[in-house]
Amino acid sequence: MATTVNFQNGPCQCCGDPGGCGTCCITACCPCYSFYKAAEDIGDDNGVLYCIGTLLGFGCCMLTVLGDKVAQEANITDHGIGKSALCACFECCVCYSCAVANEAALIKIKKDAAVPAVAAVAEAEKMEDRA
Repeated sequence: MATTVNFQNGPCQCCGDPGGCGTCCITACCPCYSFYKAAEDIGDDNGVLYCIGTLLGFGCCMLTVLGDKVAQEANITDHGIGKSALCACFECCVCYSCAVANEAALIKIKKDAAVPAVAAVAEAEKMEDRA
């Protein structure tokens, strides 16, 4: 039986870890920056596109695409583009943009924690070659 993976900070939990209320305030006041930062956190090179699209009035569309990409990066299988679009349409009720920003930050933290382990293995392999 497969386990279902969900956003750790789902809709209506916008002040969750790692950003807390700070992420919520930044996302509410400047969603273009928040979307750019979330894209950067997951390694998506289109952060500027999300920012400009939001500034031009396409924030709902940008949030839909970014939310889907964050869900894919977090291996959330039951969260497709349709569910992302639905959450983005009801943004004023569920604070979906904060959930996306927080989840992207969690992904970055996990990736950053994995990098030293990979570097340590590579260094150990170098040392083995010298022996």
